[in-house]
Amino acid sequence: LSSHKAFTELTEPKQTLVKLLSLDTEVKKQVQTLYERFTYLNQEKEATEFSIARAENAEDSNAYLDELLQKERKLGELDLILNQKDEERRKISWEVITAERNLKSASEAVAEFELQNHKNSLAAKGIKALIDFEIALLEQKITQVRQNFVEIFNSLLRKRNFITDLQIDAKTFNTRLIKTNGKVVEKSALSAGEKQIYAIAMLWSLAKTSGRHLPMIVDTPLGRLDREHRDNLMKFYFPHVSHQVIILSTDTEIDDLYVNQLDEFISESYLLEYNHDLASTQALPGYFTDLKRTNTEKRIALQQA
Repeated sequence: LSSHKAFTELTEPKQTLVKLLSLDTEVKKQVQTLYERFTYLNQEKEATEFSIARAENAEDSNAYLDELLQKERKLGELDLILNQKDEERRKISWEVITAERNLKSASEAVAEFELQNHKNSLAAKGIKALIDFEIALLEQKITQVRQNFVEIFNSLLRKRNFITDLQIDAKTFNTRLIKTNGKVVEKSALSAGEKQIYAIAMLWSLAKTSGRHLPMIVDTPLGRLDREHRDNLMKFYFPHVSHQVIILSTDTEIDDLYVNQLDEFISESYLLEYNHDLASTQALPGYFTDLKRTNTEKRIALQQA
């Protein structure tokens, strides 16, 4: 072809020839594709004609119809089953949602229970710690009361070192006095004055153990005591038992000697005297001795006048 005279008239004969050859190849491919499409359509035509021929046959039509009806019934059954399954699925989905809610509520309840249980455990530990602390503190205070009582009781009693210990029951708080030989001194064996000393010493030891400055009020403190016990109270008890002591006494208990002995510790003195005209008791400033001295001075002044 390249030697044909027509190519000699072209400006680029070789390139033109290449293009023609490539066009020939593409045309062949298109022809092959069209042939294959023609063959397929021809097969479809024959199949269609065969199907039409079968459809014209009554028996074959009935068979197809029965088959179609069976398939429709089967389809209806499948639809029914599908609806049932779908209903079951919705029911199960709702049960799952309900179960999840119950699980969440149960989890929250378990968490709340565990938290409350933890709080209860901490509270129980706290209560136990407080009980242990109370027991330890009680033992400590009982020991302090024992020591203070022995020291105070022996200092106020005329019998020196009469006791060496005081036993105190931690539950009933009953007490027993222990002598130097280890024997128990029954409180019923104490004299009236010793019992009063016992009560005074116990009150003082309790106040001292508490560590608080508590005012003390003593009513007729020396009525049952002999002179030595009275001297001990005046020397060791009244000036030191508290920062504020109120003594309700008669002039036979605390006489001029004791008043002078306590003078530096006395801030105020009053006489409770019954007024017959007013039918009531009056609080007059001064002690018995002060009022006697005042009355004596008044009589001397009248005599001089």
